[in-house]
Amino acid sequence: YSASFGPLTWLLTSELFPTDIRGRALGISTIVTYLCASLVTSTFLSMETYLGAANVFALYGLITLAGIAFVLVAIPETGNKSAEEIHELLQHMWLWENN
Repeated sequence: YSASFGPLTWLLTSELFPTDIRGRALGISTIVTYLCASLVTSTFLSMETYLGAANVFALYGLITLAGIAFVLVAIPETGNKSAEEIHELLQHMWLWENN
């Protein structure tokens, strides 16, 4: 987790959100992260009983692949870019376009 999606929450709030909403965005991102973690933790054993361990891990694997696809489509590369450049990148990505 720490080598994959874990740090993404903190990266998104620190680089993508404007300064005026960054604190609220960090709070919401933290809540969503902990809710998802508690959902996985609270449902794993019952899902394992009904589906079997292999199927539960396959399901989690599919969810992870969907997450990777979302990151590839919706999150721009932010390395060595200013806040203005990141904002410009987001404006031109089809998922975030303002219609």
